[in-house]
Amino acid sequence: MSSQVDSTPCAHINPNIFQLEKKPKHVLCHEIGAGSPCLKCDCTGLDLHFWRKICKVCSCRMDDHDIIAPEMDHGKIIIVVTEYAWIPTTDRILADKYFFALPENERPIVGTEGAVNRRQKLQYQLPHHDTDITAAKSIKSDEDRQQHAKYLNTLKEKVVGVGQLIEWSNDANSANSKSMSDKSNAKNNKEWAQSAQNQKENLNIMQDIRCQACSKKMNIGDVAIVTDHGKPNEVWHPNCFRCHTCNQRLVDMLYFYKDGIYYCGRHFGDSMYPRCSGCDELIFSKEYTYAEEKNWHFDHFCCFGCDKQLGGHRYMMRDEQPFCFGCYMKKFARTCHSCGNKIAPDQQRISFKDLHWHAMEACFQ
Repeated sequence: MSSQVDSTPCAHINPNIFQLEKKPKHVLCHEIGAGSPCLKCDCTGLDLHFWRKICKVCSCRMDDHDIIAPEMDHGKIIIVVTEYAWIPTTDRILADKYFFALPENERPIVGTEGAVNRRQKLQYQLPHHDTDITAAKSIKSDEDRQQHAKYLNTLKEKVVGVGQLIEWSNDANSANSKSMSDKSNAKNNKEWAQSAQNQKENLNIMQDIRCQACSKKMNIGDVAIVTDHGKPNEVWHPNCFRCHTCNQRLVDMLYFYKDGIYYCGRHFGDSMYPRCSGCDELIFSKEYTYAEEKNWHFDHFCCFGCDKQLGGHRYMMRDEQPFCFGCYMKKFARTCHSCGNKIAPDQQRISFKDLHWHAMEACFQ
């Protein structure tokens, strides 16, 4: 006998999904998550650059830090369960089956690696500066604000959704076949929905339904994810419901749908607007810079060391970041073992182990 599926609208399960732009008040953007531990290194804690989404201490990304801030959890729900940081349905048995279908290190049990993994994915997949205009420091003109408002409206009305769980069984097949037929009825004419023959054919298809990602047949007892978008026969295993671009599992089953494709919030935004490589914010302005195969706000194509704007200036790339010539010489240029001067990147040099010389007779003899 199949578990009862929570059929309430997604917004009731996840009441914050349509309020993504609302964030805690009276917190400066660069103070968000201050002191949060880094998940990649042993830095002293997050000290956010005033417009880059990176730590000034370790240069790791903001979403590489374990930020725990009240009211910033996009996946927060109204159901409180002691051991899980989040649950996908009000049906506890079905929720447990869902979590056991996930890798152990991704189960969001409070105080475990899985809970940290979930928070990190929420930060990466749902950048708060994409939806919170007060966190998007690059939005300054009225035209940009209008574009941002239009983007939010599109998200809420047409794009964002939360996957719903069902348990696959004979009863679930029949019930799901009927619900999917009802969905198709909204898209097709009434005669199709009323046709007994088509209902029978639809049920036969449901008996052999396969996961959209791995193509494996759904077996009785399997937990499956269905959505309110896309085709009526689309289902996924819990660990197969992933972003089309980054292939990360869609955290809390939050998805963004466009042209038959399911994205995380970050990569849906990228499919609509260019994203600045400097500040990580979407670029709503019509004018921006394209350099080093990346997009930049005009004032954000600047030195990674001193923030000097680089338009019209000489610069060098290091670890995919631009540096003005002065900062590059200070930070990365080798010192000639003979004359003691820095070796510029456009100068030839001779190296032996940790020793370096200008490739000229005066320095290397």
